[in-house]
Amino acid sequence: INNNTYYNKTLNPQNEIYYHDKYNGLMNMSSPLKFPIYISKGRLLYADQEIQDSLKVVREGKVILPDVETNEDIFDIEPLTGAVFMAQQNVQVNFLLAADDLIARNSDQFFPMFNSIARAKLSEAKIDELYGPLIKIIKFRQFLPWISLVIFSVSLILFIICLIFVRKYKQNKSHFYSTRLEEDTAHMKVDFLSTSGQQSVSYTHLTLPTIYSVQISVVAVSLKKKHCA
Repeated sequence: INNNTYYNKTLNPQNEIYYHDKYNGLMNMSSPLKFPIYISKGRLLYADQEIQDSLKVVREGKVILPDVETNEDIFDIEPLTGAVFMAQQNVQVNFLLAADDLIARNSDQFFPMFNSIARAKLSEAKIDELYGPLIKIIKFRQFLPWISLVIFSVSLILFIICLIFVRKYKQNKSHFYSTRLEEDTAHMKVDFLSTSGQQSVSYTHLTLPTIYSVQISVVAVSLKKKHCA
């Protein structure tokens, strides 16, 4: 039962039709029952302070105040599924003795007639049977964004590492061919024949990498020795 149901018509105007004229924390059932009966939560919880003061429970010389956990309506709701695992409703029926000058009673007094506590709770085995698979799915969906983020991060790191290795491989390959070209060029031998005949140039042991396009132009020059008269 919502706490607004126990408010008087001043705090909750909708309760005016139920003759909640004066008291807070008490539901007036006098009109339909033709008897001064009021319903409240256990131990007059949330009733006006003067009403609670009129009915005190004393144990071992100490005043026992109404316990919210014991006397309040409780719903144990699983946060992921919204399922109710435990529910408790505490209702107390009170009889009203109105103020009467003839018997020296200056204020209204409420006497508890009986208290009803209705409680239902699902066992752990029943919860696992009814909601176990659903809870696992919901929990997995909660972690799914983090799992996706981890997978994306690892994939990005691996991609960057691959790029670094490819770039390094290309640099090493280019350096290898460049060094090979220099070595092959150093092995080229140019032989000049005798100056009496034609001058020829001979290139031996010339090995060039196939990735380079090399053009060699050979020009034959005929030199004749000039005889002086």
